[in-house]
Amino acid sequence: MDVTVEKLSGCQARVAFSVPSDEFEQEVQQALRRLGQRTRMKGFRPGKVPLAVVEKNYGKEVRAEAKDHFFHKAVRQAVEENELRLLRDPHVHPDHEPLPKGESFQMEFEVTLRPEVELLDYSGWEIEGQHQEVTDEDVDAALEELKRNQSRPEAVGEEGLPADGVALCSLKVLDGEEVVAEREGLRLSPSTPLTGVDEKAFAEALTGAVEGDEREVAMTLPEGFEKAELVGKEVRCLLTVNQAFRVVPPSEEELLKMVGVEDVDALRAKAREQLEQTRDQAEERRVEDEVLQRLIGEHDFELPATMVEEQTRARLDALKKQMEEGGAEEAQIQEQLAAAEEPAAEEARRAGKGYFLIEAIAHKEGLLVTEEDLRKEFQDIAQRNRVQPQEVQDYYQKQGLLQQLAMEIVERKVRTHLRDTVTVKGGAA
Repeated sequence: MDVTVEKLSGCQARVAFSVPSDEFEQEVQQALRRLGQRTRMKGFRPGKVPLAVVEKNYGKEVRAEAKDHFFHKAVRQAVEENELRLLRDPHVHPDHEPLPKGESFQMEFEVTLRPEVELLDYSGWEIEGQHQEVTDEDVDAALEELKRNQSRPEAVGEEGLPADGVALCSLKVLDGEEVVAEREGLRLSPSTPLTGVDEKAFAEALTGAVEGDEREVAMTLPEGFEKAELVGKEVRCLLTVNQAFRVVPPSEEELLKMVGVEDVDALRAKAREQLEQTRDQAEERRVEDEVLQRLIGEHDFELPATMVEEQTRARLDALKKQMEEGGAEEAQIQEQLAAAEEPAAEEARRAGKGYFLIEAIAHKEGLLVTEEDLRKEFQDIAQRNRVQPQEVQDYYQKQGLLQQLAMEIVERKVRTHLRDTVTVKGGAA
């Protein structure tokens, strides 16, 4: 079999191959003999079916399989002999039309290649730090947030809904006497007005409400309202309070027990520690992002056009679906898609460059995914989801997600390497 490769561009090559008729026929006959040895057919002993009978019954399928065999062999030979780095397997496959007797089997197809990335030296780079120290005010705010998150609802009495309470409401929006929108089960608070409603008027309307009350406020219909022709119009908003609750925060004793500390000083120390850890992690992530974005900006290499096109289309399809679910009209959707096409393409190009840069750095630095890495990842995922690690592993294998998981692990290793390689200067006090 003769295989030739022609480079069309940095990321595209044409592969052509030719299989002489006698070589092709030899493969067919060998396949027929192997098939005959395991074929059971009435009137013949097992494994003794004549070759002519096997070919009469299965010749078409065997010759189609022979074409596939030589196609895949040509791909492997092209890759090995020319050191091609395929982005993906070729999307084309040979047709299964019968090959005229005496003719060679010939085919040519294009393959998409990974780009050649020449890494710049980033070891001397300096990044300005932006780490923020944790203040007493930050600790106070964190503890208040903890109290809010651990608060419990309690039905209000005759005094009605307090300013920081929560009500479950039904809503009707009326244009004159016509109901133009309805909602059920809304969680509302006097301190958080609906869009298009005056903050003070909303607070006054809901504060003091009890179960069964109806309250009315004026509303200016905002952009994005489901009936576009009414946007900007002043209408009436009728709220029916189905349930009303005050929010009761935990006592100091309950909070200490919940966190697992003995006194307020220990509580504040633990809150500070967690805030510092969160900010450290956020700063590490920011540094990693900045280095990676700088790498993307300073490297210039060709990307596979098909990959950029596919990623651009995926982003535009996601935008279209979002707008359709939001009730946008077709003309508005098409206008927005046209405006978003170039930004989506640029985003796809940057994401593609980031992917190949991470791959190149991982290869250069030997940042490989080990069995231990995968085992730990399965354990972490299992712990978060309260299942067994083997269940997680089985799921990823069945869904074909192991390669994606491995790439996520590689990216984390590369990000850590980048952060450890550059110098972070100073930081905000």
